[in-house]
Amino acid sequence: MIDENLIYIYIGSKIKDFRDKADLTQESLAEAIGVSRASIANYESGKQSIYISDLYKIADALNIEIKELL
Repeated sequence: MIDENLIYIYIGSKIKDFRDKADLTQESLAEAIGVSRASIANYESGKQSIYISDLYKIADALNIEIKELL
């Protein structure tokens, strides 16, 4: 059985890596996708689940394919 928490931690670390490579702050990414900076911080740490629609918005804001986050 897959541990759901591990999935969110993995995706969160990918978001952070790509955000850092894009030289974006948590605040600027949050503004780009319409969520709070705290949500981005929680996504990156795996503390908050992510809607599929937000994953698409994040991928778009980072100029990557969604599959790169999965």
